[in-house]
Amino acid sequence: MSKKFQEAASTPSTGTFPLSMSMPSSSTLAVSSNFPMATTMPMSPTSPAMPLSPAMSAVSMPLSMPMPEKGWYLKNTIEGVSGSLKYGPLPAIVVRAGPRWKCLLDISTLDPGWYSIVFCVSFKNMDTKALQSLTIDARQLDDDNHAVYMAKTCKTIVSNEELRQIPTERFTRLRLHRQIELDAGGPMELSFNFGSGALGSFELRYVTFESGQNGVYDHVLYGEGKPQQFISVGQNMEGSYHRTLNVHSYAISSTGSHAVTLYFEGGRAFLEIWDLRESKADTFAATPRVHNTPCARTFIKAFTTSHPDLMDISLSISSFGSQVVLHSAEPSESGIPCHIFNCDPPAPADHDLSKPWSLSLTTICQGLRGYYGYGAFHFCTPDSPHEKDERYVTCDGSMVSIYNIHGDWSRIRVLTLSVEPSLDSALAMFLSMRGRYFSWTGVKGVVSIWDLTAGKQVSFIPMEDDHSTVYANMSRDGSMVAISVKGRVSIYQTFTGVKLGDYEPGLSDENYFEVVLEKDHFMVLDQPGSDSNDPEQIGCRRLISTRDMSVAKTLLIHQDYEVQYPVPIANPAFAYAQGSVVNIVKAANALAPPRDGPCGTDCLMSVLPVDLFAEDETLEYSYDVEGPVVFTITGSQSRINGTRMSVITISCSDSGKPRQFTLPLGPAQVVYSGVFIPTTSQLVLATGRYIQVWKLSAVPGTEIAELELVWKLKDEGNEHAADVCHRKIASASACNHGKHLALDLYPERWFRKSRELPRVAKRNAVETVTAPIFTMDTIGTTEAFRVNHGIQGLVEVYAYANAECQEAVIKHLRTLVRPSAKTRTSAIVTLCRFWSPDKKVFYEEIMAGLLPTAQVTWVPDAHNNGIDPLAVILKAADSQPSAIGVAKVIMDYCVSHANSSKNLSFMSPIFESWRKIMSLAPAEALKCLDRMAFIPVQQRTYIINNHLVAHAPRPRLAFWKTNPNPLWKTEEPIMQLQVTPKKPNPLNEQFTQPVFVASFDALWQYKQLPSKEDEWNRPLPGAKPLWWQTAFYTIWLKFRLNNQAYVECKDVSLEYFDNPAITALIAYKW
Repeated sequence: MSKKFQEAASTPSTGTFPLSMSMPSSSTLAVSSNFPMATTMPMSPTSPAMPLSPAMSAVSMPLSMPMPEKGWYLKNTIEGVSGSLKYGPLPAIVVRAGPRWKCLLDISTLDPGWYSIVFCVSFKNMDTKALQSLTIDARQLDDDNHAVYMAKTCKTIVSNEELRQIPTERFTRLRLHRQIELDAGGPMELSFNFGSGALGSFELRYVTFESGQNGVYDHVLYGEGKPQQFISVGQNMEGSYHRTLNVHSYAISSTGSHAVTLYFEGGRAFLEIWDLRESKADTFAATPRVHNTPCARTFIKAFTTSHPDLMDISLSISSFGSQVVLHSAEPSESGIPCHIFNCDPPAPADHDLSKPWSLSLTTICQGLRGYYGYGAFHFCTPDSPHEKDERYVTCDGSMVSIYNIHGDWSRIRVLTLSVEPSLDSALAMFLSMRGRYFSWTGVKGVVSIWDLTAGKQVSFIPMEDDHSTVYANMSRDGSMVAISVKGRVSIYQTFTGVKLGDYEPGLSDENYFEVVLEKDHFMVLDQPGSDSNDPEQIGCRRLISTRDMSVAKTLLIHQDYEVQYPVPIANPAFAYAQGSVVNIVKAANALAPPRDGPCGTDCLMSVLPVDLFAEDETLEYSYDVEGPVVFTITGSQSRINGTRMSVITISCSDSGKPRQFTLPLGPAQVVYSGVFIPTTSQLVLATGRYIQVWKLSAVPGTEIAELELVWKLKDEGNEHAADVCHRKIASASACNHGKHLALDLYPERWFRKSRELPRVAKRNAVETVTAPIFTMDTIGTTEAFRVNHGIQGLVEVYAYANAECQEAVIKHLRTLVRPSAKTRTSAIVTLCRFWSPDKKVFYEEIMAGLLPTAQVTWVPDAHNNGIDPLAVILKAADSQPSAIGVAKVIMDYCVSHANSSKNLSFMSPIFESWRKIMSLAPAEALKCLDRMAFIPVQQRTYIINNHLVAHAPRPRLAFWKTNPNPLWKTEEPIMQLQVTPKKPNPLNEQFTQPVFVASFDALWQYKQLPSKEDEWNRPLPGAKPLWWQTAFYTIWLKFRLNNQAYVECKDVSLEYFDNPAITALIAYKW
């Protein structure tokens, strides 16, 4: 060990180590023989070669700045401002606010590598509090002073918040946290762009370059890419202070608690393990948390390379940092074979924290010995992760292998995907892996979905445009998949293959987009905006609703950060590496939709006036107390459908053209109340059993009123089913931002044939309802109950409304067709449950509006055991035959979309209720049979290349042998989809007959049995069973009395078999 390194190791450390893993500065990590290291990096500012902690951003320094060992001083020349090491100490250059200021620095003497830019400035003559932003841009030019490729640029946009923290009374050494990669090419251009509010000038004395995190400085400028924490590798290595290290690979664990880095020094590969766990103080700290002391470090023995930049290495760390695996992705003589390391902390009984973590090699199991490809630690149960459930998954481009990592490693499952390896497809597979599912895009024109736990393909989705390269990302529960093609992200249901929508705004023309998909939303990286100096336009993430593809919220995470795949369990982690530094951001609640939580300490609830909508009275509303009238509401009464109703008319005048919207409130026996919220332009109505919220708009060309919410507060049962409810608003209040609403409601008053029933509650007792529901709410029902039962009130509004109001009701109901985290149940199911014969016409009209045959709005999904609305309405039709009208609307929708999309998943409700359909509506059932007889298959080529011919039984001499006739020699063949990795047979091109699809779901239903824990953990057998063993177990299973049936036949009528598609299924069975 050198003397300099010994002095550094003995210097006290001012840094801290996370949680219980802190180590005193005198400890040593001895993880590999003949490998000296110290645990901490000296942080004293008195040591000129040591780094200063970023937390010490306001260290007092003498007014006369120390001269740098290598400083680029600046001077004005004929060609502009230039800087060189040859100039020596010179007076400071004045940089005036205004147009873009730039200078050229001669960096020919620098060694190639990554550097931090440090410059000495004084802002004494500039008002940094008024300056909104300062863009510092550095780029390396070629010999002709033209910009070279993008990797050699470094742009930092310093916000006003950071500028305010820079001392102005003296010269200050500022360091850009973002680094730049320089080589032996041309000069470097340094420029300053001033934002708004720039007045005066600042002085620039010199510029210097530092490798890693070394050097003494006053302040660090992070800009828009500020990390929450960052790792600085190799800080404790002897001789590394004056060398530029480069992080080759890194990985973050699925829990986000640990990280592993790989870098090369002198041709040797070094591994470092890092603890990323944070305390509450770290989470809200103003400066990033610096990691310069690893938990453990080692190097790969018996391996050296002179060109590490040419190696593609797969690196992964287990969820709690206990194991690390690395290996080369591509097989080569110079590649790194598979290495497995165990990283164990000191024994809990030994409280001496100075002892190092142990990092030791583990014996490689048979499947990983000599393995090359990609791999990652993974949880197949992300909702309830436990360390024992973690597995290691590998893919070499043709096979996926799953390993048990507890105890002695063993391979427990192998899935063969392709006969032609594709590392690009293997990498795409790991980008898609989420929970127990992953997608395979190695087959052109098809995305296949595989189940890691069951070990089989469960679905495939044909691509409409037959794109050669696509990328897919699974949702956490596996119910949806986001597929990226050129310029578009498409969301599909996994098991039905039905497209739910496309998102295109802001995306580039590439075919890969960074996507993280959840149940109701997905996050996607937007392409940068036109203004590269605006922090909000430098590539931000957007959270998109899967229901209508609208932007729910925006995450300002710099485009240089990348989501770490597989996606961590709790929150996504974003990271990017520059030189010896890995920057990390953990985005808590990034994938959660925007919640209507507290607006902040400045948000107050303001009392709002309550209005009564009496007959022939007009109310005027404005946005400001003294502002002009925007809306007028007039109350009236009219007879609609034989009932005298209270009606309000909302009027708005724009450009002299009056617009009106008529809304029925309810029976005229009672008076209705409401509240107008000026901040959000919302009208809140109490209409007896229900609360309605309407969004009013005075913008020309828009709808004057749009329905946003309908809640039914309580379930009164059948006691008051035919009674009229009167419930007035006692008082109302809303927050400044209009995000919170609270209504105090008087007790219900019930009227039966114009006679008020005796009151049960006290006259002055009030209940409070809040939207959204929070602690003040005293109603006692859930939001799902209120929304689902509020649909019943919408039918009543529709029954008495004009065409414009009916369209507003349909538009709102369309937002509830797909189940969400709030409603759980589709509005289609709810409408079928509340069907009543007295409003049968309106139910049929509403259902027809929600289920158009020209647009997919509702997707049957039998796989997720959802409630079947067709079965619900057919049950009602047993006692009320007129309910069959709604059933016909659902059936027509299903058959139409099954034909137009060539997807029999739409037919699943009809398959499940066929016998009842045949008995209640035989004519409609026969029409369905005719329309489903010949539905062409999707992706004919994929079916032809992945099939098994089921030959019809006929007499043959060699009856014990398989029928050898190939596809093109078989008349009217019946093919079953069977995905087997094999090369396409060119002779199949001779088969030109049309191919139609028939679903097993039409006759049989599969019982999904839970997989056993011991089967998932059991290693694969070493050899295949003999033929007599297979025959014995087959006979034994047939004669078992307690043998469970995996497939059950559905209850169908004889007419069902008079159909070519069903006949093909019967022939296949025989």
